[in-house]
Amino acid sequence: MGPLPDMRITRTPEEEAFWPTYEWNDNPAITDETGATLTRRKYDRIESCTLEELHITRRSERLCTMGIPFSTETGHSQPKLRRWGIAILTSIPTLTVGSTLRVGTVATLRHPPVLRNNYTWIIINAHRIRGVSSTSPEESTFELEQQPNGVHWMISESTQADVTTKADIVKLQQHEYTGAIVFQAHPMLHGFPWTVPDSTANRHVLAAIKKQAFKRYRGDGIKLDATVNHLQQAVQTSTWQAAAMTQSPKQLWAHTNELTAYQVWVSYRVTLRQLNLYYDGRRHDNSCRKLQCCQGHKETLEHIMWDCPCAQASWQKLISHWTGEQWSLQTTERFQEACASRKAPALSRVIKAQLGRDHPDEETQYVKEWKRMWRIMCSICMTSLWIQRNRVVFQQEEITIDRSVLEFWTTSQQQLRAIAKRERRKPETMEIGTRLLLCQRQLEKIPTEKSPMETSLVQPPDQTLEPALLARLRIKQTSSRR
Repeated sequence: MGPLPDMRITRTPEEEAFWPTYEWNDNPAITDETGATLTRRKYDRIESCTLEELHITRRSERLCTMGIPFSTETGHSQPKLRRWGIAILTSIPTLTVGSTLRVGTVATLRHPPVLRNNYTWIIINAHRIRGVSSTSPEESTFELEQQPNGVHWMISESTQADVTTKADIVKLQQHEYTGAIVFQAHPMLHGFPWTVPDSTANRHVLAAIKKQAFKRYRGDGIKLDATVNHLQQAVQTSTWQAAAMTQSPKQLWAHTNELTAYQVWVSYRVTLRQLNLYYDGRRHDNSCRKLQCCQGHKETLEHIMWDCPCAQASWQKLISHWTGEQWSLQTTERFQEACASRKAPALSRVIKAQLGRDHPDEETQYVKEWKRMWRIMCSICMTSLWIQRNRVVFQQEEITIDRSVLEFWTTSQQQLRAIAKRERRKPETMEIGTRLLLCQRQLEKIPTEKSPMETSLVQPPDQTLEPALLARLRIKQTSSRR
């Protein structure tokens, strides 16, 4: 490598001890000149490894060398490698000339008692340390063993004291019964770089470590107050929001290899009302800009996702094809909760009868795939409506209702076919993929029957129950104050 920039960063002894064990990729502490984290996606020709495995050695005051583990025969360009190397070299602890970045084998005794001799504590393995006297004429040694709690140590039973170390061993044995023998965090002894205030006595270290998580967590509930109150108000005033928040965090973030990362992100942001509606000019006119008929209607998330004519037409298309029955814009209102929560309603009599006739032996499995399509298409519909809105606002693109519906429908059918074809290529999911593909082909058929006006397939959510996501936030809010 070229000359090493002189960038000194203050770190704790624990951080420096553990630094060689960290990997270079996806490490938030290692960034390039732009502040970006080094990733395998960008540096795909370099294998993932720890910093110790790079064999970083300081040859002079301004020069370091390292080995680069290329995963392919052809590496990156010199400028790209230079950026990668400099990012790593400026992040590591300061090395003396001639030294190499590696995990040390010497441990440091925390708050050591006053002993007659000075000792170097050499790590033998994860549970044993040898103390080597550096002041006695003869190199006297004895060993310590790690106690089951992983923090405290005791004199090994196999230790035989000599004249030089006997007094020190007796003193350490007096301390071991009170848990006063503790070594600072080290990667060969501990699983993480723990640290406690220097004022904490050795016998209280374990208790202090256990309390750290609770102390860090305490007070988070106060930060949640504004968010919880905002969402509670939205639930009380918006049917869409109340239904969307019946999803749990696990359901919101689950993609099950069916949704793109952006589709998951949009669904999550819609649920928590975190999509940014700001744009230049909104302060003077906050009307929806999609259609001329939307002038005068305030642009809110509920308007974009449900009330806007583009949204209404897209949901009508989804509902009509999924139920196999034609639904008017006026009658799709009963599906609002199912659309917002992405939870499939009961199958219509038309689709249930069709699946029973076509697949009498596997009707249950096909019903499952049919309901699976509902969640996928609802996610795509929300994402499509949001993308269209951004194009209109920021690119001044003109859009029509028909074009909006066509864009959503084309995207959803392409994604369903892609999922089915991918699953059919794998032996373990071949049958599932085949069922999904057959369901998708059935879905494309134009619904011919008119929907019954007197019955509803959708059961409204129980308004007496608090939405799942809001309940989860309240649990976190309450527990952090105990």
